[in-house]
Amino acid sequence: NIGRAAFFPTIEVSGTTDMFVHHNVVSNARQFLDAEDSPATVYYNLRVYNNTVHHPGVMSGRGIFYGIDGGVQGGRNTDFFNNIFSVGGTSRFVEIYDNVSPAAFPIVLNFNNYFVASGAPSWVRNGSVSMSLASWRQATGQESSSSDVDPQFQNMSGTFNSVTDFRLAAGSPAR
Repeated sequence: NIGRAAFFPTIEVSGTTDMFVHHNVVSNARQFLDAEDSPATVYYNLRVYNNTVHHPGVMSGRGIFYGIDGGVQGGRNTDFFNNIFSVGGTSRFVEIYDNVSPAAFPIVLNFNNYFVASGAPSWVRNGSVSMSLASWRQATGQESSSSDVDPQFQNMSGTFNSVTDFRLAAGSPAR
């Protein structure tokens, strides 16, 4: 059940129930997932699994944006697992706002990989910025099994004219 979803270049989640966003390969997108909308919109059971998001430069948006800054958090029972984010320069991977009632609106992030070829990554929770995966873990209590290593793609051309586009090399630590 999808309220609005499109690659323009963002998947936007709004007013959905039991939505799965999985097994997507997204290249050169400004942002991957936008799960934020008006305080009146609520979505339940959003599952984001096994996606690969790559940008050769700086992702000007956020990899994942979740919640409304200072507003009513729209999502309930949300999981982000086993996704790979790979960017060329300084980028914000995740920005979440669960400051209204995190216990009532649980979000779980784990087994994700965040890689920046050069520059600084960042994650944001309720307006507070973390500049490393370790500080993000400490701030959120999330991502205990996530990593920040080079996923070692076989081919990152983004042209999708090869069967090896964004496949992981045999020895990849992201496997």
